[in-house]
Amino acid sequence: MRSRTFVLVAVGALIGLLAWPAQQAVAQTCTAASVRKIKKLNFDALDENDRWELSKARQKLEDAKLVAQSRKCLTHPELAVTYVILGVLELRSQKLAAMKAAWLKALSINPKVALHKRLQSAKVLRLFAGVKACYKPAARVVPRPGAAAPKGSPKGFEHVPILKWEEGKTLTISLRSVDKMGIQRVSLFYQVATDATPKRVELIKKGADKWSWSAVIEGI
Repeated sequence: MRSRTFVLVAVGALIGLLAWPAQQAVAQTCTAASVRKIKKLNFDALDENDRWELSKARQKLEDAKLVAQSRKCLTHPELAVTYVILGVLELRSQKLAAMKAAWLKALSINPKVALHKRLQSAKVLRLFAGVKACYKPAARVVPRPGAAAPKGSPKGFEHVPILKWEEGKTLTISLRSVDKMGIQRVSLFYQVATDATPKRVELIKKGADKWSWSAVIEGI
């Protein structure tokens, strides 16, 4: 199996990219069936939350996030609901920083996301309104002067190293791969200095041309 590995150093983080050649077709769009699966897991999490089974509710939400990642639904509004519920679980666990992070993630997916009526206590409504009031959409990244967009087919597996990742800022990873490599899947691994285990996101084949892949990592 042909592979390419890249290790990049950013502020407080280690990032690696792995690419796999084509072995089987991989869905490139979020299907209605996938959204239904995420929605069901969200409702299951609400049921567990009502019973104060917080660990079970959290597992349902983790399952929903995995479905969204594997089935290309990372920008679907239903995933925003997942993070809203997660924020309430963090609040119930008295983890206010984690609560805020979850709700900010929800708003980055869908700025119009609202609390489900089963979560609307006076305290939750007040805290959610506060987080929503301080939410600011990620600013559009302007290309560096003189950094012209690549033209034509790439010669192989092209990636621009990350020189800087500012705390709290959204980071976009982009690369291009030549057709003859037959790559169907690209995974990005990164680890924050304060975390014990690395995290993984899948790049999606989209961008300026048919050879481009990209992924977004929310600010940490």
